[in-house]
Amino acid sequence: MAARERHCDLVVVGSGAAGLSAAVTAAHHGLEVIVVEKENVLGGASAWSGGWMWIPRNRLAREAGIDEDVETVRSYLRHELGERFNAARIDAFLDAAPRRAWSTSFRRTPRCSSRTATPSPTFTATPPAPAAADAR
Repeated sequence: MAARERHCDLVVVGSGAAGLSAAVTAAHHGLEVIVVEKENVLGGASAWSGGWMWIPRNRLAREAGIDEDVETVRSYLRHELGERFNAARIDAFLDAAPRRAWSTSFRRTPRCSSRTATPSPTFTATPPAPAAADAR
């Protein structure tokens, strides 16, 4: 195959959720973008999940009537992560992630839309109920 020279403002390596989000945002701001992907299909690791991400307590879910209790979420993560559970990191995630999920500016981007799943069980396991001694 003959090599072609291309010019752009931004090259995004990988077509997963992060890469495509960066590409759409850059294009929205007027940059010429090229997305390169080594696989023969787009999506990266996001393709396995269908592009869905679990971000507990985010605004879109709350607007759809899904209101997860923060202690239940923390208990679930403690159960799933076991010895890898890091209370400070989990607290940072539970604080920042809901505020960052599908930012207001991204929601206003033309041709971008959001959809919240219909209410369904989020957790893969049933962890023990949060106890007073189970604090952060």
